[in-house]
Amino acid sequence: MASSARCALFTPISTQQLGNGLAHRARFWQEVLAHFGSVTTVLIPLAGGPVALGSQQDDEIVVPLVDAAPATSYLPARARRAPESEGRRWQAGVSDFDLVVVLRSYCAPFAFGAVAGTSAAIIVDVDDDDAAFLTEAGQHEEAARYRALLEEISRRAQLVVSVTGFGSTTAVANSVTPAPPRPKDRVPGRRAVMVGNFGYPPNVEGARWFIDEVLPLTHGAAASMEFVIAGPGSEQFVPYGVGFAPDLTGLYSSADAVVVPLLSGSGSRIKAIEAFGAGVAVVGTSVGLAGLDLRAGVDCLMADEPFDFARALVRLLDEPETAARIADNATADVVPIYSRSVVARAADQLLQTCLDHPTTPVLARARSLEVAESHDGVVVTDTATMTVHHLNASAAAVFLLADGSTSAAEMVAELEQSYGASAELSDKVGAAVMALAKAGLIVLRRPRHN
Repeated sequence: MASSARCALFTPISTQQLGNGLAHRARFWQEVLAHFGSVTTVLIPLAGGPVALGSQQDDEIVVPLVDAAPATSYLPARARRAPESEGRRWQAGVSDFDLVVVLRSYCAPFAFGAVAGTSAAIIVDVDDDDAAFLTEAGQHEEAARYRALLEEISRRAQLVVSVTGFGSTTAVANSVTPAPPRPKDRVPGRRAVMVGNFGYPPNVEGARWFIDEVLPLTHGAAASMEFVIAGPGSEQFVPYGVGFAPDLTGLYSSADAVVVPLLSGSGSRIKAIEAFGAGVAVVGTSVGLAGLDLRAGVDCLMADEPFDFARALVRLLDEPETAARIADNATADVVPIYSRSVVARAADQLLQTCLDHPTTPVLARARSLEVAESHDGVVVTDTATMTVHHLNASAAAVFLLADGSTSAAEMVAELEQSYGASAELSDKVGAAVMALAKAGLIVLRRPRHN
């Protein structure tokens, strides 16, 4: 495995932000990249709490956001705040990278611009199936933008991964470090816990459904049951919410059951995996436990109707031996699949393969360009940034041959047929390709395979 690669992580959230599943995943990639060499973490603050521009935490560099430009209306709303042109502008003075991981699809345009014209191996972790989630929510135009963005990412990244491996993406699961075993002499109680980031609408929806529809059906059990909702924004659920919980280990160790009552959303639930890792029995909806390799009724209890969910929860609280058996099953069968060390090893292998077997890209002209001939070459106007580029004859030849199906080597061969072989031709084409890519006039894509 390489140990001196220059690595970068482009992330929409600070890895310092505790209590957030996305920050948890960003930290995972930070740790995996550190296996390969030095890591620069580039924070594009599109998710999570506010971040002061120009600030720096540990190895995180914060980059500014811009207002959406009309020329980038084809992008999802979040991606328009950090378009490719801003990535190219930010690139000035930044060292080239060998290995780049980009977290979330909406950060990809900025990252593509930031590494344009370099030989970096680019891996994009789209995390969730945004298009499916938005389609389910009735936001069809935004869903279409995410589908188009994913198609472009698939053409330009060397590898595209997600939590669940949906579509053509490769699965890299969420992971946890298993907690120490719960004490054998622990006295069972009647405490049910829900943990999440309640800035995420599906978590809010799920908590409301549980409070309004499920809790009233627990009947007498509710009088003796303690229900706790923990996580940022949970204060809204009076009297159950306790806000951000800095010590999840202590919270889980005090829990007799964990509920995951989600009704919408995508991806695999990091909080469910945490509960399994902490040795607590889980009851969730099919959506709340979607994407996880588990057996309903063996490793957890699953119910989608309020009455069935209430009955399953009361069963775990009334029957400590049943709760213990289910938790033990999950510890033996589910936790090893999502162990941090296991998932990290798999991610290491994927990244190493990207370094060892780089793809030969084809060259394509970028969108939003207007082209006109001049007496000594070609004039290209980038309408997205309103910049004008005067290309000399050699750069113009490369630009015009960038038809989306031709590699740099194939360009050299074609130019040799027209102008004759030259020892310098390959170097000239390579230099023109890098310069045009840095200027945003061409993009490097993976070839299509029929």
